[in-house]
Amino acid sequence: MVQLALHLLGLGCGVAVATGSLVWLSGNREKTAATEFGLFLAVLVLWGIVQIVEVLGGTTTAYYASFLIRGLRGLMVFSWFYFTMTYAGYGDLVRSTTVRTVVVIGTLYLTVATSVPPVATELIFPSITTVTDPFVAVHLGGTTPFRRTTQAVGYSLFVVGTVALTYRFVATGYTRRWRPVAFLGTALFIATIDLVLEKRAPFLPGIDYAAVGTPIAAVVLIAVL
Repeated sequence: MVQLALHLLGLGCGVAVATGSLVWLSGNREKTAATEFGLFLAVLVLWGIVQIVEVLGGTTTAYYASFLIRGLRGLMVFSWFYFTMTYAGYGDLVRSTTVRTVVVIGTLYLTVATSVPPVATELIFPSITTVTDPFVAVHLGGTTPFRRTTQAVGYSLFVVGTVALTYRFVATGYTRRWRPVAFLGTALFIATIDLVLEKRAPFLPGIDYAAVGTPIAAVVLIAVL
């Protein structure tokens, strides 16, 4: 019960922080790329809520929630790319037919291939482990060429957006020197917790602890941007 309470507290804090950031942003719509950043925050809120549902639900609920979380991770990557590219001033490029087509196809691949159980179990996650102690959680594992492809697509979108905005900060010259450093540090933090906590979950396999760390990083982004 103690571990369950701690997990719910952590996940609840993540949802609360992301929700609070979204509420703040709704009152500051004049901010650059506010809509795009709001999309990013909304995905974080949903991500945390579904993670809580997995923790509180039974085996069947946890099973389907675990796949939905994977789909939300794909949407998070898309929203990050959309936000950073727009903030960096490349909105017209993102809205071009070619780029939009590539990004939409990549995002659909990320979300559908990882969130639809019949597809995901066949192509992406050949190993599924259900943990029942101290509570139910489903760990999607295994390595396949298709999973490597999803990771390549996801991190490509993340890196392109991050590099574009960092470059824009540096190229403008008039921005405060700490801003590109703080932004890049925050982006690296998001990528690190995603990589490390997914592969080496320190507490319970099947629980995506990045759902707690990423909303905290979003608060830093608000201060930086």
